[in-house]
Amino acid sequence: MRLNALTICVASLFLAAAGIAAADDLAPQLEGKWKLVKAERNGKLLPKEQFDNDIVLTCSKAEKEGIKIVVKKADKVVSEGTAKHAKSDEVVKGDHYDMTYTKGTDSDGKDLKGKTLHGLLHVDGDTLMACWGEKHPKDFKPAKDSNLTCRTYERIKEKKKEEKK
Repeated sequence: MRLNALTICVASLFLAAAGIAAADDLAPQLEGKWKLVKAERNGKLLPKEQFDNDIVLTCSKAEKEGIKIVVKKADKVVSEGTAKHAKSDEVVKGDHYDMTYTKGTDSDGKDLKGKTLHGLLHVDGDTLMACWGEKHPKDFKPAKDSNLTCRTYERIKEKKKEEKK
């Protein structure tokens, strides 16, 4: 069983810390590269060999509004889209967001272009948690038959180039 683009993103992206009031506020906390370290679907932990460590989520400020999300597996683009902060009156640990895909396919080979998923994000230092589905999740615990996907990513630290003297 291969992971689909929906379960890889976050991101699905995704993608910030509690109390964010505007989409532009997502960028500083999320910018950079993140490697997938844990994957869960419908309350079931996916075996590490299904996603290895070659899935990388890259977040950058979008041209217009929100965060541009690109998911690559072994340097091949799996999916991409834009995540925007979604307003919610619910009190949750994290922030709601909406992810609209511009590229990618799901595990059934269906085109994701134009599809929007709803998620929950939380950044704690160099750890990013993202959970998403057809409705905004209330937490990061995808119950059995919830149709929710949750992922944990760790920030990839960029090596600093040595300055020439």
